[in-house]
Amino acid sequence: MNCRTITRRPWHVAKALRLLALPATGLVCLTLLSACNLGASPEVAPLPVATPSKPAEPATSELMAQLLPPNSCPNTLENLKFAMKTKLFTRDDFYTDENVRRFFGDYYDITWDKNPNIKKVSIWNGYRTKMFYKNELPWAPCFREGELSKSQVKEKDKEVTRSFFYARSESYYHIGIDLFETVFGYSKPDAIRPFQPYFSPRHGSRQLSSEEMKNIIPHQYGRKKLNYFYKNNGYQASIEVETNLAGSILVFTIASTGE
Repeated sequence: MNCRTITRRPWHVAKALRLLALPATGLVCLTLLSACNLGASPEVAPLPVATPSKPAEPATSELMAQLLPPNSCPNTLENLKFAMKTKLFTRDDFYTDENVRRFFGDYYDITWDKNPNIKKVSIWNGYRTKMFYKNELPWAPCFREGELSKSQVKEKDKEVTRSFFYARSESYYHIGIDLFETVFGYSKPDAIRPFQPYFSPRHGSRQLSSEEMKNIIPHQYGRKKLNYFYKNNGYQASIEVETNLAGSILVFTIASTGE
């Protein structure tokens, strides 16, 4: 019997022969795979995440151009809502004679605080209101008098800007709480407290008679202090109104804070 000697090829030779028998694409893929596995894979640093930049705020002159003519109560309230949402009262360059008159109207007397470091202005209107109640003018300003100011205060170890607007109306039927809620977009107050007016019921410069008082239909929010709140991106504002029995606004304030 002829015996045949079987010689085993070394394993690396057998592997090389099998690779040569593969199609070209397979050989390339395996070669690349082997080359990648031979060395240590370098660590890839994560790409930096870009922080979205805040959109540039419009200039004060651009905001002033969007105001409605202050020739009616609805327009004045619309302007106050706009000022609250755009933080107009927190800007230093708003506090000029021209801007204040453009906002409230030319018929207000304007008085600035004597301290030049304080942004504070008072408005007063008596003569036009009296002319309205004498039927000499078709309408009267929303407010008889008011005050507007801006200041920098420290709050929780950081400096914030605070603005405050206060206004008062003596008219018993002038600015209704329903008009306010319609303009500002509120359906109901966030807080309600009882309120007793601290001056006698008047209609302009004339005090209401007892018979007129009997004919007043009480409003659901009559003789109340009503609070409304607004928040947006670190900026917040609170509105407080004080009403008489008929639901007309006697006192109106907007206090706001923001970075």
